[in-house]
Amino acid sequence: MSRSQFTPSVAQRQLVLKLAACGTSGSEICTLGMDARGRPVCEQILRARFAQESLKGTVRTNNNVAQSL
Repeated sequence: MSRSQFTPSVAQRQLVLKLAACGTSGSEICTLGMDARGRPVCEQILRARFAQESLKGTVRTNNNVAQSL
């Protein structure tokens, strides 16, 4: 039996974006992101399925810091 592929929800994507924008580390984000079984996702899944959100969050943080200088 093969594993079902993890598909992030819109709410999970928004959560990762917000946490990444706050500078939360990947391992900390993993503890809050849950898969279909209610278990935390691993960092490999985070990098694979939430790459855009992590990048956008980081860019937003850097932009906010630069504007405040």
